[in-house]
Amino acid sequence: MIIIMAVVIICLSASFYVVDVRHQAVITQFGKPVRTVTEPGLCVKTPFIQEVRYFDKRLLEWSGEPSDILTRDKENIGVGTWARWKIAESLKFYTSLGTEDRGMRVLDEVIESAVKKRGQCVYVKGSSQEYQPEARIYDKRTGRGRGY
Repeated sequence: MIIIMAVVIICLSASFYVVDVRHQAVITQFGKPVRTVTEPGLCVKTPFIQEVRYFDKRLLEWSGEPSDILTRDKENIGVGTWARWKIAESLKFYTSLGTEDRGMRVLDEVIESAVKKRGQCVYVKGSSQEYQPEARIYDKRTGRGRGY
């Protein structure tokens, strides 16, 4: 009787999970995504078959390594890069990247290469010239990039 009670308690505890107000979840079954949960609360899953992967809903911060860029005046200036990003669609994020750490590594690659590709910048501290950074945003609705 005690063994049966222990098995029931273990199965019940493995059937429930809590989604915090700051998180969203992707439910996977044998490694494949089955559904997403964006609302906070107590939820039910199939025990031992389904797993819960949590992703943050809040704005996440990324900071790049400081680097030096050569200006047109042939002077080195230090450049610090940073970004704030958010996981808007947890299912797409999970299927394409898998984890928030992988998302950070992709940002490392994309932003650092954009800064290096930019090459020479035109702003030198104390000069009257002003550097206007170029940002490209991918619009998933139209499938095109927009420059600002």
